[in-house]
Amino acid sequence: MKLIIIDGSPASGKTTLGKLLVEELGARGDKARFLDWDDYVEAVNPTWVWDNKQNEERDKGIAGASLANDTDKYLKQNFIVITVGTFLIKRDLIRYLSNLKTNIPVYLYHLNVSLSLRRKRNHKREYNPLLDLEKDQRERDAIKKWYGHVYENINSPKEDAKNLLKLVRNNQGHLDLLKFR
Repeated sequence: MKLIIIDGSPASGKTTLGKLLVEELGARGDKARFLDWDDYVEAVNPTWVWDNKQNEERDKGIAGASLANDTDKYLKQNFIVITVGTFLIKRDLIRYLSNLKTNIPVYLYHLNVSLSLRRKRNHKREYNPLLDLEKDQRERDAIKKWYGHVYENINSPKEDAKNLLKLVRNNQGHLDLLKFR
């Protein structure tokens, strides 16, 4: 059992990579489950628009607790859980991880993708008026310390999935939760 968390900005390849990891692990005979943080937020607030920061924090807290609940459920069934989402800062990670009841190895990968490549990838998606790639990039650039492993997600999706599995096998990106919290 292990938890693999993939953080990334919009259009960085989180969902594609997460689903490919589940396929790769399944092909090896491992049970793996894909969970997307966005699905949990949308279940609480489908619009992603809040009146104020307090309501946003409340809804994201509810979504995070639900995500952690499902993560625990699958871990107890001996699945490797792949969670994708935006875990930009330590507080976001702690909020998610502190809701987990299962003590397992946790691996964290931040996808690093240039703004130009993200624009190109985003162009192929459905238009989202709430998405501001430039603002997101500025927020990411402002972060000086990343926990886990920063991964350059610039190869073919299948190649990136294989590379991430190699990193997991080599224990790169492993979070020492005692030091982290």
